[in-house]
Amino acid sequence: MSNSVPRLVGRAALLLSVVSLLAGCAAQKRQAEIDHYQQVQAQLRAIGEQCAAELQESKYDPIRDKIELRRGVVSTEAVPFALLVNEKTPTATEKAALSAWATQRETCLAQTWHVQRGSPPPGWSAEAWRRWGSFIDSSVQQTTVLAAALYNGKITYAEFAKQRGEATAAAGTAQQSWVEATRIADQQRRLQEQQLAEQRYANWELSYANFLRAKGFTCVTAGGTTSCR
Repeated sequence: MSNSVPRLVGRAALLLSVVSLLAGCAAQKRQAEIDHYQQVQAQLRAIGEQCAAELQESKYDPIRDKIELRRGVVSTEAVPFALLVNEKTPTATEKAALSAWATQRETCLAQTWHVQRGSPPPGWSAEAWRRWGSFIDSSVQQTTVLAAALYNGKITYAEFAKQRGEATAAAGTAQQSWVEATRIADQQRRLQEQQLAEQRYANWELSYANFLRAKGFTCVTAGGTTSCR
């Protein structure tokens, strides 16, 4: 009995040291993930500031008061009234500015995604990150299609502003609901709420597609996602 007590104490001490080591490693890993995520956010802020500065160039002046040069792809902010009542289509000068803006927008979005896509927040799986980003992908594509329609005179400035505002708001609302669902402890309910957010967004995409079909676009629904061109 006297020999077994030291053995038990020794084993307990060893177990505690192993647990402590594992906990320390886990904490270090999490801190490294947090540090990396913060570095990514700093890079994204730098890209955003650079892109915002570029939009101050005079070549964008012809459309500066006609479209929102800067609007988040998942923004739920109200669209300015002045943009919603402009029933004109672009002039040749404005088309040149629109083309420059569309190119700049694509470049900035590509830079942003290059940094962001491979760096999910700490604790997020690759699949969760993909589903979270799907709302952004859809909103980006919708604005691209609308910009092309505006450039080609298929829609007015007012229609562009309204549809773009609805697109970013729908994506923003769906993404927010989806993220809130990730905090639900019960797995089944969490998945149900996420699927509900995705379904609501898919329903909105159908109404967006109906608008574009009326303007002569071809829209296809596949895998629960609707795309138009």
